[in-house]
Amino acid sequence: MIDLDFASRTGGRALRVLDGSHASIPPRPEVGEPSLADMRLARALDAGATAGMAIVDVGGRFTTVNPALSEILGFTAAQLSEKTFGELAVGPERSIAGGRVEQRLRRADGSLVCVALTISPLARQGGEPVAHLAYVEEVGRRAPFDERADALDCRDALTGLGNRRSLDAELPQRIVAARHAGADLHVVMIDLDRFTSINERFGDAAGDNVLVAAGTVLATNVRAGDGTFRYDGDAFAVVLERAPRETIVSLLTRVRNALGALELAYAGTGHPMRASFGVASLRRDADDAQALLELAGRALLRSKGEGGDGVSLA
Repeated sequence: MIDLDFASRTGGRALRVLDGSHASIPPRPEVGEPSLADMRLARALDAGATAGMAIVDVGGRFTTVNPALSEILGFTAAQLSEKTFGELAVGPERSIAGGRVEQRLRRADGSLVCVALTISPLARQGGEPVAHLAYVEEVGRRAPFDERADALDCRDALTGLGNRRSLDAELPQRIVAARHAGADLHVVMIDLDRFTSINERFGDAAGDNVLVAAGTVLATNVRAGDGTFRYDGDAFAVVLERAPRETIVSLLTRVRNALGALELAYAGTGHPMRASFGVASLRRDADDAQALLELAGRALLRSKGEGGDGVSLA
């Protein structure tokens, strides 16, 4: 039960930081032919590349960078050669689509840049990599020391989930991956029922506690690899992958029940948390990110119009 007067905010999950000695690199078998990373190596130093690329040693130190990475981070190649990924990383990383991670990095001017990272091992000797190829795509920036400018950050400051900007950047990538694999993908919009009355009656602090609790329930009740985001206000979004459409209602019913089991304590009594859900599916309902979000939003409104605490499909 969450006491709206006394419940405290929870901290973010402890996740690994991309730093040479701690980076998690998927194992890859020895092969005689050039690997994908080896074939990309020639392009890594391409002066015309729009994405940042670098070769880093096993300690995480930059050994070679392309001009695009210098532009993203604001450091010269010589300055980066004296730094490691770990020295630039700020806060935890978050797994996103395509085997990538999302991470905030500190730029030369002190501002933060949110990037999507792909790390591939290079030149294995005796089964161990002697270097890594880092592929760095910029997601967004925010001004130095402006901790409130979450719209340009990777994560929502309150819940620790991905934020709207992160969803807008990530959803198209997930759609491309799903199309390539011929896999299912669904966008779920979620809105907490009667949240406004909680804010009005008990204040913003109580509302924040409810949002943190709801975000935790969502993050822990969807599968690893699916995306969970705070969309706006008391609205959340979830991107479900590789789940047949006929299983969506039962899966979301489980999430709805988990939210309902989380009681809010006020006026001396307990009140279960309720939420409404709207779902849109790739290919069946729409083929692009914006249309999926719009259709899921309409389905959500239909669910709320029918009394809430339910799941509606587009």
